[in-house]
Amino acid sequence: MKSYIDVGKLVPFAIIMQVVKEAILARPKTQKILFDGIPRDLDQMREFDKIMAEMGRDFRCIEIKLAEEEGVQRILGRAKIEGRADDADEQIIRRRMATFHEKTLPVIERYKAAGKLTEIDGRATVEEVYILMKKALAER
Repeated sequence: MKSYIDVGKLVPFAIIMQVVKEAILARPKTQKILFDGIPRDLDQMREFDKIMAEMGRDFRCIEIKLAEEEGVQRILGRAKIEGRADDADEQIIRRRMATFHEKTLPVIERYKAAGKLTEIDGRATVEEVYILMKKALAER
């Protein structure tokens, strides 16, 4: 998976969905699971929804909203601190942003229309976003 992420590409569908299935099956039905960055496109959304329904699990989506330019600058800053290769190249970051607009935004819009989305203001500090996320997850 890392080889795809390092160049700003999405990990292939089959690999992602297998990881999701295994993560769900490895935990009791009563245990909550937090997935980060899934589903990223409509095909993943359809399969994710199917898996969750088959396993009798309800879910909620969280979108951390942030202006694109601020997001790019934060990612570049994170690369300096954490040394992540995929975060140090602005072209890769911009490619990820374009992919987000093309593929992920439609997923977010569908979950929002279905009442399954909670929006969190990403301009807050890391600690404040964490608190807002915990609150959103606790409300479920």
